[in-house]
Amino acid sequence: MKVIYTLRDDLYWTLPGQNIEDAVKVTSDDVIYWYDEIDGDEELQLPGYPGQFIEMPDGTSERISISRIDDRSFAFNIPRIIANPILSTNMTFGPRHIYEPAKKEGGSGALLNLFSIDTDVTTIPSIGMFHLVEYRQGVRVVMQRNPHYWKKDDSGNSYPYVERVVYRILPDKNAEYLLFLEGARDSYSVRAEDLVDLLEPEAPDYAVINGGQSLGATFFTFNQNPKSMDPIKHAWFSQTEFRQAMSCVLNRQRIADVVHRGLAEPAVHFFALANPMFDPSIELEYQYNPQKAVDLLASIDIRPDENGRMRDADGNLVEFSLVVGAENNQGIDTCAIFSDELDEIGIKARVTPVDFQALTEMLLTTYDWDVVHVALGANYWPEGGSNVWPSNGNFHLWHPLQSSPATDWEAKIDQLYNKGRFTLDDQLRKEIYDEYQRIMLEQLPVIYTVHPLSFLAVRNKWGNTSYDTLRGMELFPIYLKDEQ
Repeated sequence: MKVIYTLRDDLYWTLPGQNIEDAVKVTSDDVIYWYDEIDGDEELQLPGYPGQFIEMPDGTSERISISRIDDRSFAFNIPRIIANPILSTNMTFGPRHIYEPAKKEGGSGALLNLFSIDTDVTTIPSIGMFHLVEYRQGVRVVMQRNPHYWKKDDSGNSYPYVERVVYRILPDKNAEYLLFLEGARDSYSVRAEDLVDLLEPEAPDYAVINGGQSLGATFFTFNQNPKSMDPIKHAWFSQTEFRQAMSCVLNRQRIADVVHRGLAEPAVHFFALANPMFDPSIELEYQYNPQKAVDLLASIDIRPDENGRMRDADGNLVEFSLVVGAENNQGIDTCAIFSDELDEIGIKARVTPVDFQALTEMLLTTYDWDVVHVALGANYWPEGGSNVWPSNGNFHLWHPLQSSPATDWEAKIDQLYNKGRFTLDDQLRKEIYDEYQRIMLEQLPVIYTVHPLSFLAVRNKWGNTSYDTLRGMELFPIYLKDEQ
């Protein structure tokens, strides 16, 4: 199977202020180099790496290769027919003339340090709407309109209309909110607790847009990686009944009511509403029920002692930490509610906020955590998340990079994931992904919390503003109204 792409003829890598005559033209060589030498570099283990391989009927794995046709055209060569070839060739790429010399000189490791906080950002080329013109660590990011961007409106005017975008780097959402109230920000992603105050003025200089229900959801996941885990905790977390009990302790409605002021719904499905394989009848069985949680724990010999504290069969107190991003106020509040509910049944869970860098290292490098509260992109496509859901994925959070599935249920998920990718009949695909969802909701490698409504506040001085949870706010059509 072959999927052929042809690049536009008006794509250029440009720098801020650079004339188009001095720019480097984007060619198929950029795409091919990135696919083979960046995403395809096993040492780097980037998110796109696992998706380059597909399972063959005999159980072996073969790589989707890429080949050059001419300066603008290239082909992905897929070893077998797949149901969603466009998704399987979802491309990211960068400027070969920047990355190739760096890799030749310093190897794969040099790519990780190619750009740093000391880099002159005006030396980074762009083919997008903007050029990065300023980065001040902990202060702000400034982007300038790229006059050579290819996209144009119906009148032939180049997008974007905005000349300059400034992102201020702030310590938390409270600081963002205060700046918006003071008029120092033009847009603000509204939290539920802000909504009443923002809607109170009769004639505000901003509009609040309801983008609809978030398609994704935050979740808790319990570390099942034997290489990094305390063996006692690993014994708890790796038991299905334990994870089911944890789901029964998670009071999703309380989180929706308290953290999101009622502007959220419990997340009780695995696939997102927008996923073509979403089935509302495939619903989580293990919803809030503390007594059921106690019974499930008892079934694996975890019971309360004379003081009401849960202990395992060897007398170990059941306690663990809940890691969450320190800048995520709603996440911290969610963890606090979960911790409180756990305490009610005799389990101590310490809420442990950590900074973003530390959290990233925990998840991708050290694997040194008990339970983490995070969010990933929504499951828009059943084949999505090739680095997350298959057991060999580098972001298979609870136990990544398995050489072979550690559990029978993960082996089954691997089988269904691959079978679904190669099944063309829609009804058969649905049957495969129905089973896939049911296993995920039974085994609970991730325990979803809630789907909040998403709101964005934007100053009235801007025209063509729109916002929804699928696309976010698109910058290219926005313009500053004349009266301003």
